[in-house]
Amino acid sequence: MRLHAWDQKLKCDDVQKLRHDDQRGGYAEQRLLLLLLLFLLILFLIVLLILLLLLRQSAVTMIRVALPFHLRTLAKVTGEVQLDVAPPVTQRSVLDALEARYPMLRGTIRDHVTLKRRAFLRFFACEQDLSNESPDAPLPDAVASGAEPYLIIGALAGG
Repeated sequence: MRLHAWDQKLKCDDVQKLRHDDQRGGYAEQRLLLLLLLFLLILFLIVLLILLLLLRQSAVTMIRVALPFHLRTLAKVTGEVQLDVAPPVTQRSVLDALEARYPMLRGTIRDHVTLKRRAFLRFFACEQDLSNESPDAPLPDAVASGAEPYLIIGALAGG
């Protein structure tokens, strides 16, 4: 009988241990669920960030730039150059994008230090001479939309 009581106590302890393990298992399930929710939240934030970056890139416009022959040769391009420029589209932003994409052109269009136009180059857009305009003035809409090119012309001198 005494062995039987000890056996009963052992069974009772096992049941309590199983109940305790079930409770811990419940906590483990709750922790797992919280981790899953946290993972989904992080995934959602990453997707949202990617969408915002894509929308921001869609705001960038494609600008066409026509370079004189000697600058096309230096940049190793033929024809017009197409650049991605974020609004507002100004002479400064176009030239910054041009020099960033083609570093060999740095100092050939604008002075390295003052960033002023070189003397024998002229800037045109929509049949207007923009050479003496402010570099921060917005370019015409036709150029900003990519319908018309921004022209960099080598000036002629002599008599």
